[in-house]
Amino acid sequence: MTHNEARVREMARILWEKEGRPEGHDLELWCKAEQWILREAAYQGKVAQQIITFPCKSAPLADKAQTL
Repeated sequence: MTHNEARVREMARILWEKEGRPEGHDLELWCKAEQWILREAAYQGKVAQQIITFPCKSAPLADKAQTL
């Protein structure tokens, strides 16, 4: 697991808990967490010349939110 994946996983868990631990929303919350982390990195200037690829639309659901 990369550092970014760990951060997305943690943010997805925070969002999941904040929204009342809804069932069946793991992909939605994972994508929101990805967007949050990417915006944060862009704001801090860490994405300038890098290409960051997250699997939001292509990976199986179980691979994304195993801990949710």
